[in-house]
Amino acid sequence: MKIFSKFMAGFFALTMCVSTVPKISASTIYGDVNNSGNVDLTDLSILSMYLSGSVSVNSINKKYADVDQNTVIDVNDVKALRAFVIHSVSTLPYSESGNTYPNCNSYTFPSDSTRSYVKYNCSTGTQTNYSLNAISTYSLYSGNIDDREIDSSDDARGIVYLEYTKNSGGRYRATGFIVDNHTIATCAHCIYDGTGFNRDYTIKIMDSNGTSLVRYATAKELHIPYQYKTNSSGNYDYGLIYVEEDLSSYGKIALGTVTNYFTTTSSNVSISGFPATVNGSSVGITRYYGNGAVKNTSDSYILRTEAYNSGGASGGPMYIEYTLNGESYRSAVGIVNGIVDGTNRYSYGIRITTPVLRFYMDNNNIG
Repeated sequence: MKIFSKFMAGFFALTMCVSTVPKISASTIYGDVNNSGNVDLTDLSILSMYLSGSVSVNSINKKYADVDQNTVIDVNDVKALRAFVIHSVSTLPYSESGNTYPNCNSYTFPSDSTRSYVKYNCSTGTQTNYSLNAISTYSLYSGNIDDREIDSSDDARGIVYLEYTKNSGGRYRATGFIVDNHTIATCAHCIYDGTGFNRDYTIKIMDSNGTSLVRYATAKELHIPYQYKTNSSGNYDYGLIYVEEDLSSYGKIALGTVTNYFTTTSSNVSISGFPATVNGSSVGITRYYGNGAVKNTSDSYILRTEAYNSGGASGGPMYIEYTLNGESYRSAVGIVNGIVDGTNRYSYGIRITTPVLRFYMDNNNIG
């Protein structure tokens, strides 16, 4: 289920619309993703391919791909670079957020790797294994304040409610978010309980207010990393649900990757999901969000944030927000797995990296 062909259709449409593409010759220039000395449509193509999981992080100039200088490579960089190419932005780097780090020279990411996965067919109960090859080339938060609010952002409609029966018994709730027309991202422990794959999924897509049902979706396949199935490793606690219905009209949460440096900046990272309790009281199916500073960690697979968390939010996006030309956007840079401790309740989750991008966005074994 590649999205590259869909991207290229838009890419060629953009090519036809741009009469003169600015070319800037220099050895170190923002927007020069492929180190060619020029900033042009090729850089836009390669950056989009990277975020589609089909280009290795080692194949791009990471520092100069970060054209908004927030130490995160995501869809906002694509949008800003496209704005430069079509002349609606005159210079790079460019940011409207003010949350920039122009002196960052440490654009390091976890290394790419080959990973194995397990695919479960919900109708037949059969399991198959497959691999996706590598693409070539703590300080505690003081306080216990639940400051979450109802998430009524238009961007949040792609965050969905999950309810399922564990293989070992019991009914549970969790969160997921739409990343492609038939694909919902969540965490592996919401798919596999250590004894088998969970079943009887109820998937509810909610309205922009996060409180009213828009439609149901039906789980057709469940995918998790093989290493999570064999030893429940928290470093592989991510998975996907493939659904029969076309989810394209309900919004997607774009995926981005944060640098190691990002975790030292105290930038805000938010989480959104469907918690079972808020302020100690049970709540119905209502989408809440919270945000807090990112917390440094020595584990390169994990992202931590002071954003408040509780049960039911597992599988939701850990995201950053930004604006461009007056529009607001979200980029998921992690997937909520749980809380660090029971007192402070700040959150941790799997960090989006190159293998994770490929799993969701360039995986021919889905569907």
